[in-house]
Amino acid sequence: MNKKMEETLLDKGYLIIAPIGTSMLPLIRPNRDVTVLKKKTLPPKKYDVVLYKRNNGSYILHRILKITPDGYIICGDNQFIKEYGVKEEQILGIMDGFYRDNKYIDTSSFLYRLYVYLWCFSLSFRRIILYILHRFRYLKNVKK
Repeated sequence: MNKKMEETLLDKGYLIIAPIGTSMLPLIRPNRDVTVLKKKTLPPKKYDVVLYKRNNGSYILHRILKITPDGYIICGDNQFIKEYGVKEEQILGIMDGFYRDNKYIDTSSFLYRLYVYLWCFSLSFRRIILYILHRFRYLKNVKK
């Protein structure tokens, strides 16, 4: 993402992008799924996927795990290391939904909310889950 996309989000109120990183797997597949982001009009809530700008200028799409007086605690779904102290003014937009294989998945849908509950509940042992998933993908690719 670049400054032009940030301006589009702030000016038009929404932005449709295909994220490129793997930090939001398995929910958002890089260069395949397309996210719909809405400009932040209300404070983000716990478990919202937000687009924020780090102090170094990079744009990140991760999930809010907790809200504290010091800021938001945020982590990608494909990660287990939390980022602390993200300020509300750093948050530019909130994911409203995403397209997967031409099907729109709204963040208010039952299946999405179930995924969020199960995946966020697993944070304490996510390292083990991610290790198993990565080994499975590795073995699957070796067989080809």
